[in-house]
Amino acid sequence: PEMVLPIAQAMREIGYKRAFVVHGKSRDEARGMDELSTLGRSLIAELTEDGTIREYAVRAQDLGIKEADEPSLLHESDRETEAIKLLRLLSGEDSSSKRDIICLNAAPLLCITDHASSLKEGMDRASDIIDSGKTIKRLKAWVAEQNSDASRPLEKLEEMLAQACS
Repeated sequence: PEMVLPIAQAMREIGYKRAFVVHGKSRDEARGMDELSTLGRSLIAELTEDGTIREYAVRAQDLGIKEADEPSLLHESDRETEAIKLLRLLSGEDSSSKRDIICLNAAPLLCITDHASSLKEGMDRASDIIDSGKTIKRLKAWVAEQNSDASRPLEKLEEMLAQACS
């Protein structure tokens, strides 16, 4: 059974003001994931500021995303190759179904923080943020912040970005 409503209710009880609790499904609905799905239906319990909880389901196609095929979303390589693929996506060089699922799952966060008024607007905004270069800029700042001597990690990131964008 889907547990989105009880979790949203518990979040409300412990003081959350806004939340999206999501459960995505595979195309055949046999498997689930703790994120919005571009494969099948996604069940959502949305806690709003006035304390109400809206339950609904959405399909990626309802938001203008083409339904993905599962193999295109799975990891298939070693860690460095996958990191380069992610950097390619975050650099705006990849418009595959992996980008779709990233933008879809960023959308609730943008709604909660009042940067979008709907999942569709949040997806579009996430896509615009990627295209603007802000994601890579933020990643570089995070790498610098996380390392006392950031020169080598930043150099490695630049090397990987060069590979991703070539």
